Amino acid sequence: MIDNVGSYVILKVSNVFNVSVGEATMLYYSIFQQLFKFIPRYRFDKMVEDASGNRYCKHFSAWRQFLTCLYAQITGKNSLREVAGR
Repeated sequence: MIDNVGSYVILKVSNVFNVSVGEATMLYYSIFQQLFKFIPRYRFDKMVEDASGNRYCKHFSAWRQFLTCLYAQITGKNSLREVAGR
């Protein structure tokens, strides 16, 4: 089942039963999250390790940079300022 929420499309994946509260809660994955399931993280990390991609990295890892670039590409951002939302 697909729900439209504003400008976002959310795919309803499954129902999850919360045992401690005793009521059912819904589990949602956004389209953006679903795209990441096609990208094998272990292969990405192996390639970064082979190329020493995180050698001088303190906070912004290669994986986070990749996610940011993918988000910018999908949403049609033209500049870093648009991605940062400032």
